[in-house]
Amino acid sequence: MSEPKVLVAVPTYGRPSYLPRLIASFKKINYNNKKLLIINDDNRVKYKLDKPDAEIDICNLDLHLNLSVKRNLFASWDWDIYMPLDDDDMFLPERINNHVRQYEARPDIVCYRNEAAYYFGENRAYITDYTSFTNHSLKRQGWFESLGYTSFERSNFDDQSIHHNIVNRCECLIEADYLNLDFIYWWGNTDDETKYRNTFNSDIMKNETVELASKKDYIGKINKQGYITLKPDYDCYNKITDIIKRLNVYRRTEHDIHLNQTTASEKIKINF
Repeated sequence: MSEPKVLVAVPTYGRPSYLPRLIASFKKINYNNKKLLIINDDNRVKYKLDKPDAEIDICNLDLHLNLSVKRNLFASWDWDIYMPLDDDDMFLPERINNHVRQYEARPDIVCYRNEAAYYFGENRAYITDYTSFTNHSLKRQGWFESLGYTSFERSNFDDQSIHHNIVNRCECLIEADYLNLDFIYWWGNTDDETKYRNTFNSDIMKNETVELASKKDYIGKINKQGYITLKPDYDCYNKITDIIKRLNVYRRTEHDIHLNQTTASEKIKINF
């Protein structure tokens, strides 16, 4: 029996520094039939890989889209299992295997969600029993049963809309499995970035302050053709995974950390 085709689906806007570590985390996943698709809808910049990779596609759009609309574009690609991933979060090596195993054991379910995960944010790192509504996967049947993302007016509600659709329309398994932690939730937004991403192409909200906030991460990285070149940042990925090795699920340890929220090139400093 062949492995299901798994699509790791990443919408992104204005945060190139998170993508190298995300790509590194994808390349570390212990699964063969996988694809990473990055959809970038910031027409001020385009992304490309440092070298061709059959497992990674980048789609650069000229039109800025509402986040829910952008997430729905992933349905048109070829996949059996869909895994959403925000551009500031990361998967761990057994992520896909953990989900595929659940679908094989429970053929009736079309959605799986493990709410237990690692959390990085507010200068803390710890294990939590809740992260975000994007911490799930969907089989193709589940996508069409849930009707995809339906909160088009305000994209900050798109995660809640898909969660509501899933639990009300699909056979799903939602649990907190602390023995199979495979997701790192990273709170990466500033207030201005959050405001920008929560607009539906609103000129009223696109004021100069918000625009400048989204440009900060581009300085010195865009070439003359308007591209930023991406390659896996395994060094940053390893530093992050070194931190989670120090977190104990049985003692629920928590560590204070100082980290740069906007650039993956500045490594994490740990205080113990």
